[in-house]
Amino acid sequence: MKSSRKLLKPKSASIQLDTRLNKLENQILFPEKLQKANEKLKRIGLPLK
Repeated sequence: MKSSRKLLKPKSASIQLDTRLNKLENQILFPEKLQKANEKLKRIGLPLK
């Protein structure tokens, strides 16, 4: 029996990275949110393996 389905070639996406974002790499953009998240992590703690 022959299948009536045609084989489709996968489409590949072309991705271009924006190098302008590299200047923000070492900056803290939201210090208040970072402080709040760190406080919650200290209270809750991380699960041990």
